Amino acid sequence: MIAIKFFEQPARLLNWFYSLTHDYILSIAMIALVVMLVTAPLVLKSTKGMLEMQKLQPERLVCAVGAQAAAERCLEITVEYAKERRLFGKPLSKFQNTQFVLAELAAEIAVGRSFVDNLIRAHMEGKSVMSETCMAKFWVTEMAKRVADRCLQIFGGYGYCAEYLISRFYVDARIQTIYAGTSEVMKMIIARFMGL
Repeated sequence: MIAIKFFEQPARLLNWFYSLTHDYILSIAMIALVVMLVTAPLVLKSTKGMLEMQKLQPERLVCAVGAQAAAERCLEITVEYAKERRLFGKPLSKFQNTQFVLAELAAEIAVGRSFVDNLIRAHMEGKSVMSETCMAKFWVTEMAKRVADRCLQIFGGYGYCAEYLISRFYVDARIQTIYAGTSEVMKMIIARFMGL
C-alpha cells in the first residue's frame, strides 16, 4: 500500500460527510487500473465533439467501477448484518422478504459487474465504447443508489446511525448519479448515439 496526500485539510462536502478528502490509501493494483483506464489507446473517428467526448470515456468508466464496488460491498455488509440480527426469535436473513430483497439486489449487482467487466475489456482493447460508458455510468450508479437504499431499509433504524457503515454507503451513493455527468445527461448522450 502507498499513501497519496491530496489535500492538507479535509474538504467540506455537501454529501460525502464520511469521505476523507485529504489522505487516501490506494493499493498499487487500484492505481494501475486507473492509469490503464485513463491512458488506454482510444480508436475513434474524428467528428464534431467526439474528441472531447473521448476524454470523458475513462472518467465515466471509473465512476461505474467505483459504484459497482460500492454496491457489492454494501450488499456484503447487509448480508452479514441480516444473518446476525435477530428479530422475533430468528435471524433477519430467515425472513422471506429479506431473502427476496437480497436476491434481487444480488442479481442486479451481478448484471452490473458483467457489464462493467466487459466495458473495461473493450476499453483496454482500444475500442470506442462512449455510448456504453454512458450507459454504465448511468445504470450502475443508479443501481448502487437503489442497493444502498434497500440495504439501509434492512438495517432499519440502525442503518440511519452514523456508527453503521451502511449509512455511509447510503449518503455517498447519492452523489454518484451527479458527478461526471448526471444520469439525465448520460441518457441524452445515449439517445444521440441512437440517432434520436
